Amino acid sequence: MNGHRGQAPRVLIADGHPVVIVGVWALVERALDAVRIVGTAVSGAELRRLLCAEPCELLIMDDPMLGHDGEGLRLLRDIRRMYPRLRVVVLTMAASPAILRSMLGLGVHGLVDKAVPAGELIAAVQQVAGGRSYLCGSVRRRLEASRCGSGVVALSPREAEVLGLFVQGMTVTQIARALHRSPKTVSRQKNDGMRKLGVSNHSELYLYAREHGL
Repeated sequence: MNGHRGQAPRVLIADGHPVVIVGVWALVERALDAVRIVGTAVSGAELRRLLCAEPCELLIMDDPMLGHDGEGLRLLRDIRRMYPRLRVVVLTMAASPAILRSMLGLGVHGLVDKAVPAGELIAAVQQVAGGRSYLCGSVRRRLEASRCGSGVVALSPREAEVLGLFVQGMTVTQIARALHRSPKTVSRQKNDGMRKLGVSNHSELYLYAREHGL
């Protein structure tokens, strides 16, 4: 693995859940002698401060830990700009190929689905710390399936209308008032549209809209 002047690579772990940090730390430390964990962060602000204070070669981070409205995307962009030599492995639950491609487009070196066996994370850390890239099997299959498909998502006109207004900042109540529909109907159309797009929360919806337009 690539370290600083031949030393073991220094690793930071960032996740919004302290229990996950403890688990990842124990897993990596137990499986890999050739890395040195030098710090942890439980928020985006804490991660920014830690990166300024603690030189490291590899970051293992959780992609949804940073809240909504694309904040995670902004943090990744800032990290890649400010620390271009830092290697980044993201632990993700994102099902949408659009979201996965967004992270890869920002220069993430490894993507590991949180649902896969722990050995996938170890393999990712080894490959990424060694200067290579790594996609776990489930992430790779999602991306390949999206390339083989037509790429056209069959949203109904009303679903597209509702999602378009929602990502522009309108609430369900405001959309219902503007379109002369009940809030219940608008909420159902929003949820149905998100399901068709393969996004599971508002953060992923905003990122999908940023990449594809709605």
